[in-house]
Amino acid sequence: MKHSIKTAALSALCLMTTVTASAYDFGENGIWYNIISEDGKTCEVTGISYDMSNDITIPRSSKWL
Repeated sequence: MKHSIKTAALSALCLMTTVTASAYDFGENGIWYNIISEDGKTCEVTGISYDMSNDITIPRSSKWL
């Protein structure tokens, strides 16, 4: 019984980690975005790649919207 509870808890933890890892709608050139409005064609930056330099330029448009 204890083994099945541990297995269920570990499975739930793995599923939550997977959902967190993909918490963005699209990525382009090392920058990840969430779409705020498809009708208004607006998005927000949710993350950047670890290997990017200190100077980051956010583009005014994207091919995804």
